[in-house]
Amino acid sequence: MKILLLFIVVILAAAPVHAQDQYEELDKSYVAAIENGSFDDHLTLIDQLLGTNGQKFEVLSRAARGTWAAADLIYWRAVLENIERAKPQDVSDVLEAEAELSTEQGKVLIALGRRMWRCGEAAAALEPKRVEGHFYHAMGISFYALGKSILAALREGLRGKFDEAIDKSIELEANFFGAAPLRTKGRSHFKLPWPLRDYEEAIKLARRSVESAPQVSVNYLFLGDAYWKNGQEEQALSAWNKVIELGQGHEAVQYYLLENAKRKVMLASK
Repeated sequence: MKILLLFIVVILAAAPVHAQDQYEELDKSYVAAIENGSFDDHLTLIDQLLGTNGQKFEVLSRAARGTWAAADLIYWRAVLENIERAKPQDVSDVLEAEAELSTEQGKVLIALGRRMWRCGEAAAALEPKRVEGHFYHAMGISFYALGKSILAALREGLRGKFDEAIDKSIELEANFFGAAPLRTKGRSHFKLPWPLRDYEEAIKLARRSVESAPQVSVNYLFLGDAYWKNGQEEQALSAWNKVIELGQGHEAVQYYLLENAKRKVMLASK
């Protein structure tokens, strides 16, 4: 939460005085949405501002940020639903359930991913030396791929675009938003199909994200997943237990991350 508030203060300080009221409205709506777990009003406000000021970097970057948060919550909520439906017997079953989105869940992520991608790409064109546009461009491709399937995204040639955008994000500000560029790059190595996947590289980048932002629970969740798939079960348990230790916090999505870690710890400890 402190990272989020600091981020908002910094970008508001750089905004022209006449635009601050508009940006403050969007920022307040964003904070309310991530805390109460309902993004309908926030996404409606984003649509309105994109319609009137969709060529401004501060609007585009905020629109992408809000869309990212909405997609993230929808994804992790769907993951928990799928895990509960699958009744997993071990951690491998949990990880498989995470990848099995329904057609409707996929359609939602595809739509949100496209908007995030387009807003991020446009923001990066306006301010290429700022991290936000490049990062949200990469995240848009990521959620699009989760919704459509990673294999389908690879067939569309999107890996190169994703790598270019996320690598630029790391170059500009690896610690942005709780080391999100680092963990996203690491997660891509975890999610890619064989023979492209690389658990060692996923661990390396997840460890960097944990070192850079030790208060961010999703960094530990991703680290634990990579350790588990790499056969390092004790390290995986330690990372997942750190998610539990950090607790839920203020953001609604953290409940789903916490429940995810609890299930993995329970099954891994049998």
